[in-house]
Amino acid sequence: NNSSSKTQEPAEHKKLIDISLTLRLNSAACKIRQHSFESAKREFVEFKKLWRTSVMTKIHTGNIDISNRDWSRHYIRYMLYRGEYFYRASHYPHGNHLVLATKYYHKVGVLCERIDWIRFRAKAMERVAYIEMKLGKLTEARDKLSYWLKESKKNNDKRRIAFFYRTFALLYVKRNQNREAKEFAELALNLFNELNMIKRVEDMRVFINKLLD
Repeated sequence: NNSSSKTQEPAEHKKLIDISLTLRLNSAACKIRQHSFESAKREFVEFKKLWRTSVMTKIHTGNIDISNRDWSRHYIRYMLYRGEYFYRASHYPHGNHLVLATKYYHKVGVLCERIDWIRFRAKAMERVAYIEMKLGKLTEARDKLSYWLKESKKNNDKRRIAFFYRTFALLYVKRNQNREAKEFAELALNLFNELNMIKRVEDMRVFINKLLD
């Protein structure tokens, strides 16, 4: 019994750390979307403190144990939200935020490749394509979206497929191809509806109505 309780203690501790790390990142994401950037930065600092001292990191000399999937998934989410931090901060007229956001998203892609996390890599590359669209790099964005939409279909990742359809619709609007934009928007709408993503469904309905005006 004693030995059993001893083995349970590390597992319970790991679970608590896992929950705490997740909550920190979720809180940071919410702060970013509210444009409370200073609050988001504080959440990132607290996340890094906990992450570095957790039993999952196995960091003793500063070396990263990327083979530990529990550790790496938390860190990859952190890097993605750092990218989102700079992307959303780019709405304000100072700093080179889009470049920094792109760097973080590419880092996410590299780390995801190491642990074969295709779903999250696709998410990061969609963000890069979105930034390329914003910068007027429409051909690069189209190529990236086409490749990762195919990969997402191979993995039957319906959620990611729906977001790719949505982003393709936005791309075609930028290219003044409203018929194609409507086709992709309807695909996104139907899939968001299937996934019961109510807010996204409403967003796509508004988008389609604007195209019809």
